[in-house]
Amino acid sequence: MQIAIPFVWFGMIGAISFLEAPLKFRAPGITLALGLGIGRLIFQTLNVIEVAFALLLLVSLFVNRPVSTFVIGASAVIVTLLLLETVWLLPALDIRAEAVIQGTAAPYSNMHFIYIAFDAVKFLLLFALGVSVAKQNLQLNERY
Repeated sequence: MQIAIPFVWFGMIGAISFLEAPLKFRAPGITLALGLGIGRLIFQTLNVIEVAFALLLLVSLFVNRPVSTFVIGASAVIVTLLLLETVWLLPALDIRAEAVIQGTAAPYSNMHFIYIAFDAVKFLLLFALGVSVAKQNLQLNERY
């Protein structure tokens, strides 16, 4: 689980945040309101899945304690960013998306850039975490 979760989570962020999200607005017939509505649904679902992955990862780290401080530190940063997204950023983005759809939004917000930055950090750390845990497991298997 400690190897699979980071890589599957990494793939989901890559596919959704960095591929689907920008491309949906290029599809013929997609209005800003429709794209935002689709995005809200997708990112709410992604968030639920990410929370499940985070809980599974934390349980696996508790059951099979890693030997590397990097694994603990990277996991802590990933979970902290996810927590901030869940309780602060996604609700704020949801309110903003609804205001844009209704035509009442302020002209500019940097919240999407913060979300992209959070996802970029999680994306890189998840890959590094998966590699680190896989490497540790290979080293343990070679000893025994």
